Amino acid sequence: INAEYGARQHRKMLRFLTSIPIPSEPLSIAATAFLGLVLLVTFLGNDAGTMSKSFSWQFRLAASLRTPILVFFVVPLSALLWLKRQIIITYRLRVRGLEASRATHADRVQPVIASIQRWNESGRTQKLRTARPNWACMSTKLSSNKDDAHRVPVSQLDHILDLNLEDMSVTVEPNVTMGMLTSFLLPKGYALQIQVEMESITVGGLVMGFGMETNSHTVGFFQESLMAYEVASHDGVIRDITKDSDPEYFYALPWNYGTLGFLLSAKIRIVPVKEYVRMKYIITSSPKELCDKMTKLSEADDAPTFLEATIYSKDKAVIQCGHFVDRPARGSAEANMINPINHFWKPFYYKWVETFIQKGGGEEVIPRQHYYHRFTRSIFWELDDMIPFANHPIYRCLWGWMGAPEVSLLKLFQGPVIRQNSFYAHVVQELSLIHISEPTRLLSISYAVFCLKKKKKNKKI
Repeated sequence: INAEYGARQHRKMLRFLTSIPIPSEPLSIAATAFLGLVLLVTFLGNDAGTMSKSFSWQFRLAASLRTPILVFFVVPLSALLWLKRQIIITYRLRVRGLEASRATHADRVQPVIASIQRWNESGRTQKLRTARPNWACMSTKLSSNKDDAHRVPVSQLDHILDLNLEDMSVTVEPNVTMGMLTSFLLPKGYALQIQVEMESITVGGLVMGFGMETNSHTVGFFQESLMAYEVASHDGVIRDITKDSDPEYFYALPWNYGTLGFLLSAKIRIVPVKEYVRMKYIITSSPKELCDKMTKLSEADDAPTFLEATIYSKDKAVIQCGHFVDRPARGSAEANMINPINHFWKPFYYKWVETFIQKGGGEEVIPRQHYYHRFTRSIFWELDDMIPFANHPIYRCLWGWMGAPEVSLLKLFQGPVIRQNSFYAHVVQELSLIHISEPTRLLSISYAVFCLKKKKKNKKI
């Protein structure tokens, strides 16, 4: 009886399987394969089941569907936007030239002035804000506060205007990004004095907001590399500001976040740079050891050009200290140490740095552009939270060539539910300005530590 029952069940299963239509047309096969891939990505990226029930069911459902949306929509769209920007900047710099950008600067400024003048004529009944949507900004802000504001158009201000090698400066409009500047300056052998690592960060955000880097222990914050500002004030007047022409305005502009005017252009100090960065990795085994070594390195007369640390557990951290070097001679021991860390098939930089814990430290030589933008591919370490398998070799080789999703598109595709809940679900980044007493006293979290104690002025830098 059991054998007959088993045979009947077996025949039913065979009939069910044979009743499933098997695609034979190429389009059907491709659609079926794509559907299977979407289901696989959804399964691998589903972390909603591990989330606390204190989060709303809407958030947990959105989190479970977030990964396939990022993989199949946001990442390809980000790659297309990157390609578009590369085409635009190549055309502007190699075909039109800086002279054309300078000649048309006034035309791009005119809509800003006209908008401010209309605001004045209407009686100043609203607050002044840029027309740039909040999702397009590098901010974790939950909602827009621009709905009832008079919005001034600024998106057209995205040109590089001038390169002056006599006073070592570059003049740019506020929507020029760090990626645009490295593409323009590095082939000529120069870089910003404070070259921020994320390619999509704009000059305007760094100038009117705040910026720092791993060489801030010797040269200070981004604001200290500013030489001149061009600002449209609330009365619609264009003001050219230097520390000599208007020192109060000049020193008040950093960190003002647009409250003192709209930035039209900025003149920024540049420095000559060599082609490679020789990086040394030092392992520390306690918070005290980390603080002591970071303090000693940052205050030394021969302090490294670049200095930062990444903490991986309560006790373990990796200090990264580096300096510029020339191209190693072919066949030399240093040439064998070259590691282009940002190739898409390579592991994320913060994951690669972690491997030196088991090695007990080490050294390598990194191409300068790879070092400058070492956290772009992984959005520091945020991408692993959104696409859990993003650092897997298979994903890196098949999908990683398209790069990381744009931060602005991440915010746009998140929607209000997941954006609000994720804001309270994790720490974005933790920074220590002077001293770290207990960097990981509650949880084992990975985050960067920038040592910012500036050298005394009487010391030679």
